[in-house]
Amino acid sequence: GAPLPIWRNEKTNTYKVIGSRAELEALTPKSGNSYFMMRHGESESNLAGIISAHKNNQDSLTERGRAQVAEALAKTPTHIDLIIHSGFMRAKETALAVGGVHPEATVIEDERIGELGLAADFEGKSWNEYNAAFSSFEDRYERVLPGSENRRDAQIRMGQVLYELEAKYAGKTILMV
Repeated sequence: GAPLPIWRNEKTNTYKVIGSRAELEALTPKSGNSYFMMRHGESESNLAGIISAHKNNQDSLTERGRAQVAEALAKTPTHIDLIIHSGFMRAKETALAVGGVHPEATVIEDERIGELGLAADFEGKSWNEYNAAFSSFEDRYERVLPGSENRRDAQIRMGQVLYELEAKYAGKTILMV
């Protein structure tokens, strides 16, 4: 059967019936963290239009990419507590540039926020070649290619990171690259 949206407080033995998602969200404990996302600047693989999904690739920012990061820095919050990056060269270069403007921030590498995990067979190929393996956009979320994760897997992975940040930190401004 379907779970009912009824909670019982084991200490007081009182019940709470949840009537909507908004009500559920209002009752969910909050850390007070503020999250910001920043994409890395243009990298060599972006310029070439190829897949670079392995962390150890030497795939640095282009001159244009460094200019994009400098431009984006003007739009970052005035204070940042944590800068979390994937460890990919292009993301690390971006995170360190942000850290140079925000010396108060702790820079943390967390490979879980990296690219879509793809089999080595896709490395260096075009995204069009990868996309051709799927019958539809929705199929990219459901179908699993050998040695790769699908987009739903990546969403779950990122959700786990956010849940952990919520549990570990309170009242922090967190920028993820």
